[in-house]
Amino acid sequence: MSFPWTVRCALMIAMVSAAWAQSASEVEALLAGANRARLSGAFAESVTKYREALALAERVADPGLTAKCVNNLAVVLHAQAQYGEAEALYLRAAAAWENNATMASELSAVLINLGELSRDRDRLADAERYQRRALGIREKLGEPFAIGASLSALALVFRAQGRFDEGQQALERAIELIDRDGSREDPRLAAPLNNLADIHRLRKDYRRAEPLYRRSLAIREKHGQLDRPEVAATFNNYGALLQDQGDYARAEEFYRRALESRRRYFGPAHPAVVTCLNNIATLYRASGRGEEAISLYREALPAAERAMGAEHPIIASMANNLAEVLADLGRHAEAEPLYRRALAIHSARQNVSPADAAYVRQNLGVLFLRQQKYKAAESVLREARELHEKAFGPNHPNTAELTHLLAIACHKQGRYTEAGKLYKRASGLFETAYGAQHPSARATHAAYLSTLRPAR
Repeated sequence: MSFPWTVRCALMIAMVSAAWAQSASEVEALLAGANRARLSGAFAESVTKYREALALAERVADPGLTAKCVNNLAVVLHAQAQYGEAEALYLRAAAAWENNATMASELSAVLINLGELSRDRDRLADAERYQRRALGIREKLGEPFAIGASLSALALVFRAQGRFDEGQQALERAIELIDRDGSREDPRLAAPLNNLADIHRLRKDYRRAEPLYRRSLAIREKHGQLDRPEVAATFNNYGALLQDQGDYARAEEFYRRALESRRRYFGPAHPAVVTCLNNIATLYRASGRGEEAISLYREALPAAERAMGAEHPIIASMANNLAEVLADLGRHAEAEPLYRRALAIHSARQNVSPADAAYVRQNLGVLFLRQQKYKAAESVLREARELHEKAFGPNHPNTAELTHLLAIACHKQGRYTEAGKLYKRASGLFETAYGAQHPSARATHAAYLSTLRPAR
């Protein structure tokens, strides 16, 4: 039986459409399986499935479906710190959605991903550009929850740049948008609450930080999310707050919860795992367990270099922290090259946080003071103070500490008038921050008085 040409064409179109629909369904099924594997931490399996889905989507020749596969594959590679391939894939997905008004929401999501990857790679100007563009798209779409998530992502860039006021404003707006019904228990609140708490912690405003960490964890617990990998950030940050307050036993408990969560999800050689090890070693140093800290740093540094490369900012942080422990133990000759290595890493990179750069210089300056190299100490401490004021302003308590150290360097060189002015400035800052009876304020004031009657 022969069908007319028009009927045959219709049958062929129907068959092609059915085959396309079946292939598209297969792609979606592969994506669903890959997503399940990724969320369970089975990264190798998820990468395989995402690549299979991408290959099939490319054969189907559906640009939207292909872009979806590309973005999802990039997400899992990003999580594994395979930044180069992840970035190329994110850019490919963004290009596919760039001029399609119906895909504006998807474009904003991939821009957020690009912003987070840029932040992870310490490219903070790029990170801010991506996050601001994503926020602009979402504000045009007018979706409050999406705007809140975008503001929270932008605030992380501000925090990394030391722009705490802007970060706080963005997070407070994000929380207000997400908690529109006033329930205070929406699971989407947990991340911005943690991020806002961390800004308060970095400012040493512990009274405001701690209840926010607790609220974030309570929301996670209520929704059965304490085993999710992103909650490790809250465990880690809360541990840092407890350490700052001298509660070392509880701090170690939270650090180890963060470490086990990240090891379980990412494996042993991931930047997030290295960060946890670094934090535990820092805790050991603070609690007087110097030799344990040294052993842990020496174990973690090679793993960090393999995971992130020898020039990553985390390597600078670990080198600095190991140097601090060695300096505490009087092993100055071992400490100095580690401080210089951290400075070299910072010097070779753009957009290093001024606070991080200042901290290494401060530590090297203290080492020089201990070695009675007062001129060298003065030089590096002046650089540190300038950088710290850029990050935190001239009235921050840490600026007071740097001013006090700089005063010591001048005092030891016999420049009493200059040292006296610096001591007086530092004393005023300490009094404003902590009160006139605080030990730092009193010690600095006493040092100031000593410059008025120098030894003959």
